[in-house]
Amino acid sequence: MDIAVIGIGILFFAFCFAYIKACDAL
Repeated sequence: MDIAVIGIGILFFAFCFAYIKACDAL
């Protein structure tokens, strides 16, 4: 369970980071 939560947290953080980078690029 902990590994799943950590995995989801990392994916969510990576998605937010990529979204912010894309917005800055535009």
